[in-house]
Amino acid sequence: MDLGSVADWVNAAGTLGAFGAALFAGIVAVRGYRIQQRAVDRQLAAHADDERRRAQGEHQWQASKVAVWVRRGRSSWTVYAANSSDLPVYRLTVRISSEEPPFSVAIERGTQRPTPADTARKLTNALRVVLDQRNALHLDPNNLDVAIAFTDAAGVRWRRDEHGKLDEVPDSFDFDEVDERLIDRLVPRRDDRDGRGIL
Repeated sequence: MDLGSVADWVNAAGTLGAFGAALFAGIVAVRGYRIQQRAVDRQLAAHADDERRRAQGEHQWQASKVAVWVRRGRSSWTVYAANSSDLPVYRLTVRISSEEPPFSVAIERGTQRPTPADTARKLTNALRVVLDQRNALHLDPNNLDVAIAFTDAAGVRWRRDEHGKLDEVPDSFDFDEVDERLIDRLVPRRDDRDGRGIL
């Protein structure tokens, strides 16, 4: 047996073993890198989602604080309005509609200053006049739908539908399919003492 050839075989086996160990270490390193890269990608995607939500929240900040709703008490209807932001909203239009009896009226309010949730007297008057004219004062409140459209202080137009969902809409948006358009401050109000309409 030739010692040179045995030493060559041992040397070759050592080289092969070192190559195998290096290959194994490389595979482990590549797998580790891929796992780490996927974790980084997940973190980056989560951060991007957080940033998108934050930006959307900032974009909707004022709009989310504006709402109008109607309540029917024992003897009368009341419209409540809230703009709990620090800035006014513009071109506020309230659409009130019903399927039974069928009607759809847009009441233009114009500018709504910041205000906590409170009775909107002019809108309340307009609603009562609308319901009175349509013989709907005893309408089931569940059959009355209220939606609003307005422009926030940044100039973005929004619509809040009858279910409370808030959507950004084109600047030209207004409620088109309505029977009548009113301006709340111009609707003659009824004098409760004698039933006469007064301004």
